[in-house]
Amino acid sequence: MKKIAILLIGLCMISCSNEELGNSEIKSKLISIEENQYLDNELWIHKVYNFDDNKLINIKYENSDFGDEYTYNEKGLVSKVVENVDIGKVLKTTTYTYDDKGRIIEYNQIPGNVDLNLSAFKYTFTYLSDRILRAFKSQSGYSETIEFFVDANYNIIKKTIANSDYSYIFTYENGNLTEASEFNKNSKGTSVNYKYSNLKNELQINQFIFGKEWKLNSFLCRLHPGNSILTGISENLISEYLTTFRNPINPDKQTDITKFIYNMNDKNQMEKQTVLRTATTNGIVDVNSRTEISYKYE
Repeated sequence: MKKIAILLIGLCMISCSNEELGNSEIKSKLISIEENQYLDNELWIHKVYNFDDNKLINIKYENSDFGDEYTYNEKGLVSKVVENVDIGKVLKTTTYTYDDKGRIIEYNQIPGNVDLNLSAFKYTFTYLSDRILRAFKSQSGYSETIEFFVDANYNIIKKTIANSDYSYIFTYENGNLTEASEFNKNSKGTSVNYKYSNLKNELQINQFIFGKEWKLNSFLCRLHPGNSILTGISENLISEYLTTFRNPINPDKQTDITKFIYNMNDKNQMEKQTVLRTATTNGIVDVNSRTEISYKYE
């Protein structure tokens, strides 16, 4: 269980090309991405991401006929994601609504017919000049408000939770996120430090999903200092990130390091990506995982 829990924090980054990528040019359409995650050299997760007209349409798991299905609105932004666990068995459905700038203003999770313990919830977003307000409300009545403070470039630099001593600080350099840290009042807790390659970050799957505001939308939808969605919002492609855990309740020395290797084809397209991750406790390896991601073009 410990290995699985730690692994789920990490390997989320998938890369690809997109015709909305600023100065980059799409030379051929992406057909699919195949992802294999290995835990201690044993295949743990197999996924295939399928694309049509430069949009992610579904994710298939193992060799099954079922998977996650993506639907888009008239502006080409994802409007609904249905997560299936088997034929006729839906885990949950998530719907998205945007403002006229393509920024998420609401998303809802609706439980399916598999896990009766899942609760329906709704997030709503309000955009101000110096911050973004995210209001959460669950079916049970629980509510929470989070503030995301932004800099002059509208990068999120701080996250605070109402009535909580915890906050999160995000540091940037040359358009790249260099550190994400958790604080309990003024005491620094777990932090993640990032290093980057010389490759420009023009190959993210969320560009196929969230449109021109994919960085902001990705950040707001899946935000946590240890969540590797953060590795995909910078100017350059990530080369490495190191998580340092600081927990006064658990004095064990824990480290988590993830490294990225990129291989390009003769058309300068992403051909393969390898993600190597090692997590240790007091010098003993808890997790040794490898993710291999391959790209197929038309």
